[in-house]
Amino acid sequence: MASLLALICTLAVVSYYPGATAKNCCVPKQWEGFQGGFGGVEAGGGQEVQIVTKIAFDAIGRRVYAFTNSTTAAGPSSTKLIQDYKTNTMYVIDVLKRRCYKMKPSQPFNDGCVPDAAKQVFDMTLGLGNEALETKIYEMRLQQASTRLNISITVTEKGCVPVGEY
Repeated sequence: MASLLALICTLAVVSYYPGATAKNCCVPKQWEGFQGGFGGVEAGGGQEVQIVTKIAFDAIGRRVYAFTNSTTAAGPSSTKLIQDYKTNTMYVIDVLKRRCYKMKPSQPFNDGCVPDAAKQVFDMTLGLGNEALETKIYEMRLQQASTRLNISITVTEKGCVPVGEY
């Protein structure tokens, strides 16, 4: 259960909402970042999940890499996900069990645009004075496999650079 939950959350993070267009904004063509998350799942009586993910996004090469460490009541899991859309191949590597699965990506590639369905809920300033960073926050729902996720996306006002997601 822990590995499946981590995989679903990782796919949601790195898929960047297939079918999105540029009505809102699109992230840079290449970027890397870290994301942490905390949530819950109702399945099996309910449980918490904590996730830390390193993401490398490359719209030019049409590939995404994510390395996720997660913890649930069932224990820790560590998953590497490599999506190569040029070859239509996805690798899911369960680091702790030392298993690798090869399959087709579950979602079509998206250039990283904030989807039209995402609603801008407010603007926020991070920092102060010359160090201020102006951001926009969007909210949306995403159905990933049998899991429904409520997601908030924060991007910079200029350049649409990802700042956070939860």
